[in-house]
Amino acid sequence: MTTPPVIAASNRWWACFASPLLLSAIASFVLVFAALLAVAQAVANAEDVRRKAAHVCARLAADMVAMQQLSRPAGEPVEVPVAGMHVTVDRQHTGWRIETRDTDGDAFVFLCEQLEGAAPEVFGSSAAVVDAGLLERLPGARQIHRCELPQLDEQALAAAVHADVNPTLRRDHGIALLQWAAGTDGDDYVFDRRHTCGYEVPGDLLVVPGHLWIEPGERPLEIELTRDLVVVVRGNLYVGRSIAVAGRGRLLFAVARGPQTCAFADRDGNGRWSARDVLREDDEFTGPIEGGGGVYLGLTGTRGTVALGAGLVVGGELHLMTDGRVAGPLIVSHGITALTPGARVVAAGDWVFDPDRERVPGFLKRGGPRPGRLREVASIPARPPEESLYLPQPAR
Repeated sequence: MTTPPVIAASNRWWACFASPLLLSAIASFVLVFAALLAVAQAVANAEDVRRKAAHVCARLAADMVAMQQLSRPAGEPVEVPVAGMHVTVDRQHTGWRIETRDTDGDAFVFLCEQLEGAAPEVFGSSAAVVDAGLLERLPGARQIHRCELPQLDEQALAAAVHADVNPTLRRDHGIALLQWAAGTDGDDYVFDRRHTCGYEVPGDLLVVPGHLWIEPGERPLEIELTRDLVVVVRGNLYVGRSIAVAGRGRLLFAVARGPQTCAFADRDGNGRWSARDVLREDDEFTGPIEGGGGVYLGLTGTRGTVALGAGLVVGGELHLMTDGRVAGPLIVSHGITALTPGARVVAAGDWVFDPDRERVPGFLKRGGPRPGRLREVASIPARPPEESLYLPQPAR
């Protein structure tokens, strides 16, 4: 029987691909290509490791030199050799500009602020309480002595920006009456919806001479910060919705008693002192009916968990009308009162301060001068070695 022409032609093509020589050539090409890819990836990984190692060495060298420059007055830049690296230090008004360059040509530039002292050590913890009975209610917290609580620096507060002269906040005479039947005796402030907190605050410390209210709303209050900001509230803090912080800055609320005010646990949740309430520091209640130093997480109209994208220092009592979540350090000086049964607060520990190397404005410092944390501002990679296109001519 005669084979059809189409089948015969396909057999000839299959015979070409079934050739051992051709298959060996294709396999060799694939293996060589895969080997080249593996070599290229290995070279890229090695360069990445070298760059990371160079960055770590540069940071260590810059940190070592910064420690040595505390006593050197401002003047011309100084070059300091460190472990084969050339480190140039330029003393500036508030710190140093440090440039490192290694033998491979990698260069890094850091800025380092000079600190007058260390911040309170407790700011390095995600949560801290004085009352040991709160440890079970606040997982991850550590107990501290009352003397370890951060103390406000009155001189710094006197020189800071006050809310009554800053457009970021405004007085609101009716906000308290929306929550409490008797309102408050003190001054009440709210964030002005026409402004974004952080842009209109010169410096990094804002003082509220009264109560601060975060009004309830459908969406979180969005605050954009280009630098760290500490808001000291000389009264109570009422939080009706979540707070979202954007930008590279961090936000810390420090709530303290105002002049001639008392801190108390508002057991009946009416916003003012009454017979069922418990004084926290004083023997007799005096002053404004709402007291001071208290924090209320949740208000009438609050929905769901109140998530604070900030740190919180509670100088009085922490009251929970709903569940709460605090991103930064949570420091509770007295107790936690659940006005809604089962309400609890979580210290997430998303970020904490480095007390020995960072500033926390508005609080008394400890220890002597020291360099702050290094902040990298530039990175200049080494140039690859230049290779000539042609081989050099032999010498005659």
